[in-house]
Amino acid sequence: MSGQGYHRFRRYAPRMLRCLKLEAAPVAGPLVAAALSIGEMKGVASPERRFLRPSSKWNRHLRAQEKGDTRLWEVAVLFHLRDAFRSGDVWLAHSRRYGDLKQVLVPMIAAQENAKLAVPFQPTGLAGRQKGATQRSLLSGWPGLPVTALFRTVA
Repeated sequence: MSGQGYHRFRRYAPRMLRCLKLEAAPVAGPLVAAALSIGEMKGVASPERRFLRPSSKWNRHLRAQEKGDTRLWEVAVLFHLRDAFRSGDVWLAHSRRYGDLKQVLVPMIAAQENAKLAVPFQPTGLAGRQKGATQRSLLSGWPGLPVTALFRTVA
């Protein structure tokens, strides 16, 4: 299963991983550690699977693999690394596509200076107005129905 094309992974992945300066959210720490061990071309005796969810399909495949064969584990690490880049859990500092998503956000000061925004900065006022409008529109069809029958406020 993992023999097809594995030589390409083994040939290029360590070089690529050595060149990349991976940064990660705390949740992706075990994944980055696993990726760096591939990049350093360490002979991993018992590869860590902490980056996998307990319900991951990879666990079943990795348990069925013979001892000492880490090919499937390396493929699993690289596939999870791809998914972590896509989700923003892992990023590259100077990358446009895979950069830190926090750098894309507009700072609050700059957003407050822009008066053209249609949404208020404090959502409580907007949420209250929306709730009141919803209650009025629902009650207009049911006169005499108490508001408490439709809405319960949660403290």
